[in-house]
Amino acid sequence: MNSYSTISMTDEVTLAGLTTPTRNQFFYGKLMDVFHFQLETTYQNRKRWLLNRLNLGFGVVCGLTVVPTNDNQHVQVAAGVAIDKLGREMIVPVASPPIDPRQPTDAWGRPAGNPIADGESVHLCLAYHECETEPVPVLVGDCGREPTCAASLIKERYRILVKAGSAPPSNLTCQLPDLLASPLDSSNFHDQLSDRISQNCAEVTGETCIPIAQITLPATGEFITTDSINVKIRPLVYSQPLILETLLCLAQQIQTTPAPPAPLTKVQSISWTHDRPDLVTDINTFIDGGLTVAFSDNIQATTTQGRAWFIVTAEYPIGTPPEGSPMPQGTILVQRVLDQEITIEDNRAFFKPAPEFADTFSRTLGETGAIPPILCRVVLKCNYLTDTADPSQMVDGDFFGIDPVSENLRTGDGVPGGDFESWFFLTQ
Repeated sequence: MNSYSTISMTDEVTLAGLTTPTRNQFFYGKLMDVFHFQLETTYQNRKRWLLNRLNLGFGVVCGLTVVPTNDNQHVQVAAGVAIDKLGREMIVPVASPPIDPRQPTDAWGRPAGNPIADGESVHLCLAYHECETEPVPVLVGDCGREPTCAASLIKERYRILVKAGSAPPSNLTCQLPDLLASPLDSSNFHDQLSDRISQNCAEVTGETCIPIAQITLPATGEFITTDSINVKIRPLVYSQPLILETLLCLAQQIQTTPAPPAPLTKVQSISWTHDRPDLVTDINTFIDGGLTVAFSDNIQATTTQGRAWFIVTAEYPIGTPPEGSPMPQGTILVQRVLDQEITIEDNRAFFKPAPEFADTFSRTLGETGAIPPILCRVVLKCNYLTDTADPSQMVDGDFFGIDPVSENLRTGDGVPGGDFESWFFLTQ
């Protein structure tokens, strides 16, 4: 027998490693025998399987779901395609015959061993299998052997194996943990990928069949249901259509970063000196100049009267009032200053006190025995003030005093609305 005729396309040891491809060199008059025809087929298959193994990986390509049969005692594998660890395609063209998941099998899919106990787990494994078929007469004998019959075709079929225990884990891991740790740089990106690809080619270890389902066996007499069949354990082949679909889904699901909200309008400056009893305002200056509050943007009021949101009060501690005065000692008399007008111009609000308050202020000092300076409190109800450009946005008015370094107002807590409250000291 010609020793060349022993070529095997399914030698798993050879397929698991890297070998130098060998193909026919054709020339006129070349003798084509069994070896060279087999060599041609082997070259094409092994090259394809190698590319499958290294480029696509192994696992289920599509289909091959596992469901209970009508009697709920067996399972069935639907049509589909998978690639085994050696890169060989396994095509299940139609649903498989019923499979008893309680009966383990050998490597050829034949029953082997005792049935598996109730409540235990088993997993189904899809294995590559070649089957010789279509026998035809051998018209010429080989080395004195009598002519006989030989299979003229090889069908690339599959076997479904039942194995006890859980399916091996997929163990997907990231070996490029720092790939996007810093701003994307094309050279760094390429360098890391180059280091990763320069590692040894993935080795084929363990069994070459593909787990397609894990089944928890029910108690005797109970049914196998879809809940007892877990197909999530199967390794997957991430085809280009699947990767494209994943990218499209990610692109649709990624929430675009919303534009940062426009900064809220705040109080920017005031015309009086806040909380400084040593820097007082005399009553005439107050009556003539009034009070001015400047904002960071143009504002408008939502009320018909400014008196509703611009409030100024004077607080008189009761000292020693004149004899016969009804003023109760140990209290503070609070007067609300009447406005002559309250107006808004662009980003400024103005409070003009009524001129009569000058006389009232002097008279009240005498009646209460209060000693100047008198604390005057200013409150702006910013829930009723809005930004002109965005009427739905209230002024952020909370006041936190004066910055001791910059001497600027510290206003706004990031929440629309609130009360702006400040005070100054008034004297005669």
